[in-house]
Amino acid sequence: MNWRDYEEAIYEILRSRFPANTADFDVMLPGRFSKIDRQIDVAGYATLMGTTMVAIVDCKCYSEKVDVKHVETVIGMAADVRADIALIVTTIGYSEAAKARALNEPNVRTHLDVVTTEEASDGPQVPAVTFMYLGRIGAVAIAPSGWAATSNVEDFGYIFPVPALCYLHPSNISIEEAAKSRRVGWCYISDNPEGVPNQFEDLLKAQKDQAIEFDPSSKFETWREQVGDSKSSAFFRKIVHKNAAYTDFTFFAELDEHGVFWASMICPFGGKDEALDRLRFVADRVSFAVAPHTNPTESDAFWQDIFPWRKTDG
Repeated sequence: MNWRDYEEAIYEILRSRFPANTADFDVMLPGRFSKIDRQIDVAGYATLMGTTMVAIVDCKCYSEKVDVKHVETVIGMAADVRADIALIVTTIGYSEAAKARALNEPNVRTHLDVVTTEEASDGPQVPAVTFMYLGRIGAVAIAPSGWAATSNVEDFGYIFPVPALCYLHPSNISIEEAAKSRRVGWCYISDNPEGVPNQFEDLLKAQKDQAIEFDPSSKFETWREQVGDSKSSAFFRKIVHKNAAYTDFTFFAELDEHGVFWASMICPFGGKDEALDRLRFVADRVSFAVAPHTNPTESDAFWQDIFPWRKTDG
């Protein structure tokens, strides 16, 4: 592969994962910790609902595999330049330890992944960013490292309590496979155009009743955490489905009187810490917009004009 082919492959990989309006090669971005400009091989930019997002690509076009040191260098660089997504694209490959290091970095607010040009050309698109809406509420979510955020899909009927607006799943397996292995998440929006009081409390009660009907032995735990740049307080819930042998973690964002957004992540009993870390990543990075004067039953055109990159049903 010559450099021109590699450059084109990188651009296609970036576009498949990130809604870049523009992408520039060999750019300098300011470092917030290093206090110097950092050289970035490729930087993609997108403006989503008034917020600018940045994706960076570190290019490894040489004869050795990407190792843990390479991944840790990109982790530090991504944090320094405030990247929302960081991709390492390699022509040769990567060690198992390097891939594991990329997928298990808990302390950086960046979606991180390592991919070969061959994997990207052979496999399906695995978007890391997704847009969803319902009625007057829109949301942009970023998948955890190594996961995909797939919108506009049908309810497969395995374990999902509601038809989801977006499914979160490991990028190397399908949504069906993720559901069967209990390694899957989903997002949903509950609009409240009539301003019904106590919507959040009613939603929690309905979901609890549904969980108990599904598994009478279910155990519940709730708490609040600070999330996002604003450090606002968010409501978290844990449901242990003892008979079904999996745990459900859910994060709720109360959007004043407009409605509620929530994201769930489930896992087998052995994966609780990882699942909660992934959900916290989603909670920390999700952003919202409300169109209070939009007709909630006729909002498709409005939202798809705002986010035309990846269509999704409302």
